[in-house]
Amino acid sequence: MMRINKRQRDLLLFVFLFLVCACDKLPIKSPLLLPGFSNSSSTVNKNLNQSVTSAEPLMQFKTDTDRQRFYSWIAREMVQQVFLQEPKSNGEVASWANVLLQGGSIEGIYHGLVLSNDYSNLERGTASVKAVRFFASETVALKDLSLDQKEFESRSSRLVQENINASLFSLKRQMGEQVLQEINVRKKDKVAFADWYAKIVLRWNDQGISFGLAERNKADFDFHKNWALNHPMELVEWELLNRVHRIFNQLSGISLGGK
Repeated sequence: MMRINKRQRDLLLFVFLFLVCACDKLPIKSPLLLPGFSNSSSTVNKNLNQSVTSAEPLMQFKTDTDRQRFYSWIAREMVQQVFLQEPKSNGEVASWANVLLQGGSIEGIYHGLVLSNDYSNLERGTASVKAVRFFASETVALKDLSLDQKEFESRSSRLVQENINASLFSLKRQMGEQVLQEINVRKKDKVAFADWYAKIVLRWNDQGISFGLAERNKADFDFHKNWALNHPMELVEWELLNRVHRIFNQLSGISLGGK
């Protein structure tokens, strides 16, 4: 009888829970509950060589309704965390979800949000010192995690000085763009990228902020690396962007809805 380790058992349990819950009475869960784990190395290798350009998760939806709910979940979370407020209407969510249903990209929707007039109107005031320091240190970390402490602090200090008067929403947008740029540079080597992704995830998890799902908060390098290896880059992009916005939102002291 084949034996499986604890990590494998946990990942298989997530898939089981999804299958149990895939009914119309329950909301569809995040792709993090579907880590795409396989005991077959050939499956992983096949995924590594795939060119996936949509946000379609590596699973089969039972119904079109389930698929619609999945993309509505992503669209709603994007609006909530980017704007730090609830969507204006269900129609707004449905509109963005439809873009994904038609094969649109997470990056395209993200740019549609942060480059909109509504977002521009939020880029006012001055961010907290904590937010500026996070922006500075993590902008440096995204580019190079191997810097010695002295060089890291020097670069971070310079960025603090340059952005001390920046608004919260400007910092959110700039760092989101930096995340996407780094992903674009690193994604050609899927294994190295997944390693970098897991390191960044664990680094940001040290902020002690909830990222919306228990699985996102796991202090498990192998779990996050394996997840990145086995999911489309589009979904991986949002996992990092989501963390960026949630951290800044928390550091701002403003809760969802602007209160």
